[in-house]
Amino acid sequence: TSGRERVNIDGLQDFGAKVKSFLSEAINKWYPENFDSQSSSNAEQKQMTTFLLNKTQFFVDRPEEFSALVKYVTGVHDDFTLLYRKVSHPEGHPPMLAIRGQAGDGKTMLLGKFVLHIEEKMKDKFLLFYHFLDGAFHPNASHFMYNALVKKLDKYLEDNNLQYSEAGERLLTTSETFLPRAIELLSIPLVIIIDGLDKGDIHQQRKYGNEFPFSSYRDLRSDHTYIVLSS
Repeated sequence: TSGRERVNIDGLQDFGAKVKSFLSEAINKWYPENFDSQSSSNAEQKQMTTFLLNKTQFFVDRPEEFSALVKYVTGVHDDFTLLYRKVSHPEGHPPMLAIRGQAGDGKTMLLGKFVLHIEEKMKDKFLLFYHFLDGAFHPNASHFMYNALVKKLDKYLEDNNLQYSEAGERLLTTSETFLPRAIELLSIPLVIIIDGLDKGDIHQQRKYGNEFPFSSYRDLRSDHTYIVLSS
């Protein structure tokens, strides 16, 4: 004999099947097929999507904070306390929800995971608009966010044949009243999530009241608008 012997190793097919299953589940978890598929052709949206998926890969479960976010957007506000009463809130209109914390506390990761959760599990229950300032740079982020929200609302109304008011008029995106009238026509709640509002404001000199969403708050608020902010 040549001194060589063959060794038969059993079970490789089962092992290969388990590896394939594990990898498939991991890919579906981190890169869900339905994640913002309607905007997949938009280069800026792709950039934002990539940012979110990368940001949340090592998410550490935070059940209390996550549960609070779910309660807020579903209208369960018994556990919340209104901290700032100078802004008028018509009865039935939920105030903004602010997430506060030090840099590195994981606010962006938490909101990123929440966006993924809505897109994967609650996509048909909300019209979701989100912007993470670390995910895409714009010289005038406030202007960009406003226009992006208007486009998203207009597309939703068109897709659901809701472009017309009770008077039979088609809503025009150029109209100053488009935002409140479009929100009024929505058949599902509008959830707005904005993270990193203070990015680039090193000297704390910006006038946030003149920037989105604060500048448009009177038009945004309704009994089915939920706004989550983080700085």
